[in-house]
Amino acid sequence: MGTIIFEGPEPYDLIAVHAASASAIGETVELTFYVFAPDRPRGNVPIRVTLPRSVARDLSIQLRVSAMAAERTARKQD
Repeated sequence: MGTIIFEGPEPYDLIAVHAASASAIGETVELTFYVFAPDRPRGNVPIRVTLPRSVARDLSIQLRVSAMAAERTARKQD
């Protein structure tokens, strides 16, 4: 496990560069995504976040609504 150092004012912008994944681990959900890290050998690093199932459930609803809104915006721009 590594250490993440956040610098500058909040909120912090992390650029996801690969598809995210989620897995049930017991009674929690483990979310893994890769963020851009130019100083790392592959140029990205995996970030793993463990969420209580209630947080994961609420986030799944927000993600679905937000993804649909982003798709509508993208269609309008095409």
